[in-house]
Parts: sequence; C-alpha cells; structure tokens
Amino acid sequence: MATFRQHIYGDIVNSSVARLREELRGTYTPKKAGRFIDNNITYDIGKVRVDDTDIYVEFSSKIPEELLVKNYTKEEYFKEVESLITKERKPFSIEMEDLVVGAKIMDQKKRDFVRVVYKYVDTDLYSDKDVAKRLKDSSSKLPEYPGVNSPFGRMLLVCLGEAIYDTLAKDVALFIKSNDNVFKKHLSKAKVEKLD
Repeated sequence: MATFRQHIYGDIVNSSVARLREELRGTYTPKKAGRFIDNNITYDIGKVRVDDTDIYVEFSSKIPEELLVKNYTKEEYFKEVESLITKERKPFSIEMEDLVVGAKIMDQKKRDFVRVVYKYVDTDLYSDKDVAKRLKDSSSKLPEYPGVNSPFGRMLLVCLGEAIYDTLAKDVALFIKSNDNVFKKHLSKAKVEKLD
C-alpha cells in the first residue's frame, strides 16, 4: 500500500510529466497516446514511480532501424546512444527493449526501443533551507494540497514540482539530442527521401 508521501509526490511528479509532455507535443509532431516524433524518431515519457526516498521516470525512443544505413545494426545504434547519454548524465538504467505492437497477428510488428530510467532523489531536487527561503520571500498564495496543511509543506511541494520539471526537461533534451546525433550520423538519405 502506498504511503501518503508516495501519493502526493506521485501526483506532483505526474503533473510535471504531463506538463512537459504537452509542451514537447507542441514543439514536435504529436502522436497518439501522448507520444511525439522528432526527426523520424518516436519518443515517449512513460511510467513514474515514487518510493520512500526516490522518484523514477522512464523515457523511451523507437530505434529507426529501417532508416539507418545498411549493415548498421539496432544494437550498434543503442550502444552509441547509451554512450552519449551516460557521458553527460548516468541514468539509473538504460536498455534496449523489444515490443510487439498490433492487435491482430497479421498486423503485428516488432519495434525496438531505447528505454532509459532516471532516478531523482528528492534531497537533490530541493533543500529545507531553500524551501524556507522561498517561503519567506513569497507573497503569493500557495496552492492547496490534500492533507498538507502547513505553508512549509505546501512550498516544499511547489519547489518539488518546479525542480522535477526542470530536471526532466534537461534529461529529455539530452535523450533527444543523443538519439538525433546518432541518427544523423548513420542515416540512409535514400531511405528518408522515399518517406518524403
């Protein structure tokens, strides 16, 4: 059974993820189910999990295997993306994942994805000192949160929402940049021209 912290932090993080997802869908080409596409690569900001001390958020991108140069494998693509991402900010986990999509047997397609999970420790996102200073300097009314009665608690949740949004935005930008760099390096121009 989830704790109060897991519920309230989960709500804050999910709200930040939803806001970021909508901004990205406004910047890039939106797809169904909250996904978006940039430079022929489909992205998704997926599951959020909150435990007693940490927050986990999953990102994924489809490996555009059909648009890559001949003899360049999806495994090589994954390794290059992994190398670029971990060079800048090591995720909690990164793996290549196979999914089969399509409801009917005849329509099923196998898709390969880069799946990254980032771990955020709440004490890295804000400090009690920063929350107290923000509360002292704030003249605006704080949002109400069910079960959170103190102004400090409400300001802490405001700080958490802002910090997780900013950190997620940076991590998604790194994820997109890494995929984009590898894709452009190994792109088959002839295959992409057929799409246009």
